Amino acid sequence: MWRPWMLFALPAAAALIGCERAPKLSAPVVLAYEGGAARIEGRWFGAPGPGAEVVASGTTINAGGDGVIWTDERIDFTLPPGVRSGELVVRTKSGEVHANLEVYRLEEWDLPVSAGTNASPLSLARDGLGRLWINEEFHNQLKTFDPNGGGPPVAIDIPHPADPGPFAVFFDELFGQQNVDLRTQTSVLGESVIVDPQGFVWFSEGGGFFYELTMDGKKVHPNHSRIVRYDPNGGSFRVYNVPGDRNEVIGLAWDATRGRIWFAEGGRQGGGAITSFDPERAPWYNTFDFTSSLDSYVNMADPRDGFRRFVVPDRSEYPSWLAVDADGGVWYTGFLGNRVGRLDPETGTFVELPLPRRKSTAPAAAIFDTGGPGLIVVGPDGSVLFNEGFDLTVDKVDAHRVRRGDAACLALDGSGKNPCVQELAVADPAQLTSNTDLIHSIAFDAQGRLWYGQHGPNGPSPPDTLGIVALDLSWTARFPPLRAAGDPTPVGVTGIAPEPDRAVIWFEEYWAKKLGRLTRLD
Repeated sequence: MWRPWMLFALPAAAALIGCERAPKLSAPVVLAYEGGAARIEGRWFGAPGPGAEVVASGTTINAGGDGVIWTDERIDFTLPPGVRSGELVVRTKSGEVHANLEVYRLEEWDLPVSAGTNASPLSLARDGLGRLWINEEFHNQLKTFDPNGGGPPVAIDIPHPADPGPFAVFFDELFGQQNVDLRTQTSVLGESVIVDPQGFVWFSEGGGFFYELTMDGKKVHPNHSRIVRYDPNGGSFRVYNVPGDRNEVIGLAWDATRGRIWFAEGGRQGGGAITSFDPERAPWYNTFDFTSSLDSYVNMADPRDGFRRFVVPDRSEYPSWLAVDADGGVWYTGFLGNRVGRLDPETGTFVELPLPRRKSTAPAAAIFDTGGPGLIVVGPDGSVLFNEGFDLTVDKVDAHRVRRGDAACLALDGSGKNPCVQELAVADPAQLTSNTDLIHSIAFDAQGRLWYGQHGPNGPSPPDTLGIVALDLSWTARFPPLRAAGDPTPVGVTGIAPEPDRAVIWFEEYWAKKLGRLTRLD
């Protein structure tokens, strides 16, 4: 039976049933490899019928061509040889849409692998001369690569202490043995490498795993942390032992205003802390001897001397990575506490922002109930951005509201969100159920765009890729996977280091033990 309200519903029904919608892109930028894979993401591309095509910098790719996969939400194709960056047009029978096509040349270098190290890179920094510096897992060697030198990446041996070593590891079971408790020279924790304004290279060695003293006394060995400085000119090392034990140092940041280096202490035994020191006033050594306590150098009468340590409000949150803003505030992520915070070193005041409940079902995310806030950077507009590794997101903090003392930032609202934190998913939501997929690193490029790297499983044809996020988090664009289907070489994107004056992005491949470079072809 006809009803009056049906008259108003007819146009909407007709639009849904009989009308095609104009295509829409998910981002104003499409990323592609030179002569390789390209992927366009969006909606309402329709079926690959007559007139459906992609025009890449003047070269036409027909929807029905070889190797073209055309769906309503994604178009995959191979970029013809010789096509460079320019305009991209997607034409469908219901309309067309335009975007900027950015074409990149992909190059890779094998990292040297020596006995006693797995050579898997964790973090990456670029110095003022264009050299790359690589902090690898287990910290047996510091790697460097000079793109202008013509040679391969080079390994520099890091001095080691005499047996049994300053670190410790504990396994509930190892090779059939129960409660294995060992001293070791191998530092598993510590994932940062930075270059200060004088060209010194700094990296962290945070001890072995989460080795903490238990009430039953099973874990008895010291598990120290240290900050190491390398002078590329003289080839010498300075070792700054961190006072105390079981500090579990991860991230480093340089404070250009104060001339100090900051580091985050996870401190699951003694409590998390944000600590700094002046490299010319704090004690340093050429050896790795922890027999002399440095506790007396913590919070000395003159704050310029020794180590300034600020214990975070929640000792279990595991502060991990750092960034210093223009006002001298130190931002950090609470990796296991699912929060981000800011320390005012002048007053010792902490402000901490809780983050929404984690989405990932990965075991580590579930155990600690965290999205895994990780790398953190200060944007060109003064905002603060970080990645949630487990939740595969990039987040932006309204740092101006935090600095003004807006109380709304200190709690989640009725919808379970923090009103001062904006979140953008940058990977396939299906990967949230993976045990291995995560966003590992972020860094700004010369255009003020944020690059991120996706770290996937150790296996063939991984989803690992790199992508871009707009500073206002209004869109994200990503490359197709770095490895084509069937390629047995794994990836594991870790550190990222864009060049500051041109469209070149350096990155690391953890599983493949490689250094990669993406160069835009304009």
